Amino acid sequence: MPTFNEIKTLRKSGNLSVAFQQAQEWVQMEPENTWAKRALAWVLYDLTKEEVNNNNWGQFEANIQELQNLGLPDDEQMVFENFAYPIGKMVFRSTRQDTQDTVRLKSLFDGVISFPFPKPSKGYSFLLKAFHKAFKETKYYLEFTDRWDLKHLEIEDFKEEKLENGRTIMSIGEQVLIANAKALLSGEVDDNNPFGDRIINENKIEQYLPILENAIENYPNLKYPAYYQGKLLMAIGYNKDALEAYLPFARKNRHQFLVWEILGDFYSADTKKAIAAYATALSCKSPKEFLVKVKEKLAELLIQQEYLNHAKTEIEELVATRQSHQWRLTSKVNNWQKSSWYNNTNGCLNNYEFYRDQKNEAIKLLYPNLEFQIATVYFVNNERGIANWIVDTNTNGFFKFCPFFRRLRIGDNLKLGFDSTQKSTDVITAEKSNESGTCIKNFSGELRLHGSGNFGFVNDVFVPKDLLRKEGSISGKAILAYNKRKENWGWKAYKIS
Repeated sequence: MPTFNEIKTLRKSGNLSVAFQQAQEWVQMEPENTWAKRALAWVLYDLTKEEVNNNNWGQFEANIQELQNLGLPDDEQMVFENFAYPIGKMVFRSTRQDTQDTVRLKSLFDGVISFPFPKPSKGYSFLLKAFHKAFKETKYYLEFTDRWDLKHLEIEDFKEEKLENGRTIMSIGEQVLIANAKALLSGEVDDNNPFGDRIINENKIEQYLPILENAIENYPNLKYPAYYQGKLLMAIGYNKDALEAYLPFARKNRHQFLVWEILGDFYSADTKKAIAAYATALSCKSPKEFLVKVKEKLAELLIQQEYLNHAKTEIEELVATRQSHQWRLTSKVNNWQKSSWYNNTNGCLNNYEFYRDQKNEAIKLLYPNLEFQIATVYFVNNERGIANWIVDTNTNGFFKFCPFFRRLRIGDNLKLGFDSTQKSTDVITAEKSNESGTCIKNFSGELRLHGSGNFGFVNDVFVPKDLLRKEGSISGKAILAYNKRKENWGWKAYKIS
């Protein structure tokens, strides 16, 4: 009778066929001997690695089936932890083929999911990556995640992966959470009516939401789960909860058109708010082909509110985009084009000004408790669209003003909105103001030129080169500005009378 160590020596020396024969004979003679089963399992492991390298699916499956029939005790977790890797590699190899055999992969999954892999573990996470890639966007995805149990996701699963070229990709944990949410939102085919609409499974969504909530709470750097949490809540009718869940994501990503489109959907019952949200979506920088659905949504609401000129502009633009891609027009758009109001209305050159007018109203949907302050611009770079502003020496900062203004000038007074729930100088909204800030003063006196001739002073007011005049009495306006070299605030002339 061979011993475990003898079989181990055979397989370590590469004599797998003899090791396999002896291990099988041992198991046949002593079917309840754990050491015999363990010896055969390790031989099967080495054989399975070879079949993966040879891409031999038939023998690979036979080895997995033999391991399954072996009845190895559940406490032999080291064996199964090691088996996770060749299984995962074979799945990955299959997904890279031109014609992936999803049915075969599903059969493999059905067999190995019952193995007592240590959970969580690196091997289990490796298998997760493999089967996620195999089943995402297939009808098997929800079954896969149900049987996998996403409660076994661990900290390592939520760390971004860094590739050899230095690029980082989304963590497998976040990928799985997103794919599962998408699968739930797409619904399931009704077995009784396979040609009918897909059905949202509300029970599955309600069971999934606590898992999603737990991930959002424990891993705050995740980008998209809060977005899908809101979508799922809205799908089962919890609109108020959905909006509360969605807002943190929306605030972080308020420059993305999709954020505003979804917000408009939330406010579908409030036409004015929906218009503000959709218009803001269209003000975001995005390819035209991404925006056709938003334009159609906005056009419909504009027609209801009798903003017919703006509505026709949106329709003309979405029609041009669809035609350029040879996409068919929806029946709704076709009907609009045939209507009398459409043919009797002139469109606008564009709706940019309309979008800009709507933006401040839309921002209030994200930040209902905005805190406003009057600030003054003390530096502008119109080419880069950046301006520095000051309320006082304790409250100041800079912002990209392109979403709010075409150009700014030093001395412009602005009404800036800040998120009152955050201690931040991040400008949420901005508009011109007739109110005067406290950081501007009039000055007059004798100009004293510096020896270099590059600047001068009038009392405590610094006069830059571009404002210099001949020495003598001058007057003008000065603003508080930060002196980087001296690291302090001082008065700087920006206008000479």
